[in-house]
Amino acid sequence: GWNDFDFIVAFLSTIIIGLDIANGEYSCLKSGQGGVPEIPALQILRAFRIARVFRLIRRAKGLRIMIQTLIISLPALWNIGVLIALFIIIFAVLGTTAFYNTNLDQGIYGRMDEQGSYVTFDTALWVLFRQTTGESWNGIMYWTSRSDLYLGCDKRYGDYLGDGCGGPVSGV
Repeated sequence: GWNDFDFIVAFLSTIIIGLDIANGEYSCLKSGQGGVPEIPALQILRAFRIARVFRLIRRAKGLRIMIQTLIISLPALWNIGVLIALFIIIFAVLGTTAFYNTNLDQGIYGRMDEQGSYVTFDTALWVLFRQTTGESWNGIMYWTSRSDLYLGCDKRYGDYLGDGCGGPVSGV
């Protein structure tokens, strides 16, 4: 039963750690300088270490109650996920309308590029998802809040100057 499974997982984990050490993953050398080739199937065996935790669910009453509560609350989390997706879609449309003309060459660290802009709807969705995780939101807000229209706008001629390139108030 479980003792055999534990033995197999512990034995394979010891072999995996030994191969990782021989491969140089736990040393100060550059990766791949070891003598053992990397075996991709070992990554799958590492996932079986998690299965040992499931054995605790049967014995620990408090942990079992928490897992059951999580399973019961999953349908409510679906509703929250749909609501968050709706907000992201609405703000992607607003961002595409307000910041479609932002100059992408103003960020020297790559915060404003083709993938990090509001030029199209699909990139606006990815930028908003990226900003909800906290990555580079302050850089994008800074570049869409430029007060100098000749630096902030990509198209600087005719009616495009000042249209869709943000401003001091719209970036906030």
